[in-house]
Amino acid sequence: MSLLPSTQSIVECLEALSQRPVHIIETAALETMADIKIARGNQPFHLLRYRPTSSTPPDYLIAYQCGLTLRVFELPPEMPRIGSWTCHPLNTCFASSRQLTKMIRMEQQRPAHGG
Repeated sequence: MSLLPSTQSIVECLEALSQRPVHIIETAALETMADIKIARGNQPFHLLRYRPTSSTPPDYLIAYQCGLTLRVFELPPEMPRIGSWTCHPLNTCFASSRQLTKMIRMEQQRPAHGG
C-alpha cells in the first residue's frame, strides 16, 4: 500500500514507540470507518483495519487511528489505563478519554483543600 509521506511518518512513529509493526488491511465488511487492535502480550503487531471508499484514500483514517494509539503509548507508566484499551477499537478508548478529560476539568475547578 502506498501512503502519503505524512501518514507513513505517523505509522513509523507508532511502530518505533511501541516496538511493534502496524499491519494495515482493507476490510470491506467493517462496520466502522476504521479501527485498530493494539498488540499486547505476545501479539507481534497492531492490526489496523479500514473500510475502503471509492472517493477517499485511507490516509486520514490510518493517521487518525495511529495518532490515537500513539497517545496511549505516550502516557507515563504511572498513569492508569482507561478500560480495556488493549482489546477494543480505539473508538471505545477515545470515548473513555473524553470522559476522563471531563472529570479532570471538573476536579481542577474544585477549590483547593486548605491545610
